[in-house]
Amino acid sequence: MIGKIDYIKEYAKELKLLNLQKKIDEFIEHGENEDLSYQEFLYKILNEEIIAKEERKKQTRLKNAGFPVIKTIEEFDFEFQKSISKRHINRLLEMDWIDKIYNLIFLGPPGVGKTHLAIALGYKAIDMGYKVSFISMDNLVYSLKTQDIMRKSKIKINKIHSSDLVIIDEIGYLPINREEANMFFQLISALHEQTSIIITSNKGFGDWNELLGDPALTTDF
Repeated sequence: MIGKIDYIKEYAKELKLLNLQKKIDEFIEHGENEDLSYQEFLYKILNEEIIAKEERKKQTRLKNAGFPVIKTIEEFDFEFQKSISKRHINRLLEMDWIDKIYNLIFLGPPGVGKTHLAIALGYKAIDMGYKVSFISMDNLVYSLKTQDIMRKSKIKINKIHSSDLVIIDEIGYLPINREEANMFFQLISALHEQTSIIITSNKGFGDWNELLGDPALTTDF
């Protein structure tokens, strides 16, 4: 004979209340032990369902971001890298620059923490509900060149266009030709005033003419 608990589990499944479906026995036992009112009990299970739902959304955003590793601001060594202050980074962690569609560029030689900071900001943005895409410059160029013939590349480019923040890592690490530079510039133009961008590069601005292969592109960028 099917009892009320079984019906509740079935209703939770039908309503896609996944957390409640998994933990209904625990919720009921906990509620009885604490002698909760029906109102308090309902509030508790719905509140935990919302928390679980938001965590699932966060994990989906994190998966879609494509980070090679997870880095946090707490792990960054500000004593080692004194060219940027913790106060400046804490200001960026408020994320209002994403709402205003501002862009960030981290320049410097390899090993100074540019990618760490970019990922840490992206991770915090995901935690705050923003959609983020991370991609290295060489993978971006490959995806742009193959998006019409490879489904995986097309999906990646579509995710970039639908993101609130796009992180492009290691611009200048590998040379690109004029055609590739034009595809890159077209993407940046499409994202302009729609998506915030973080760029990391080991090249100074003075080297970007050579990097993009066209002084006009550098000026427009």
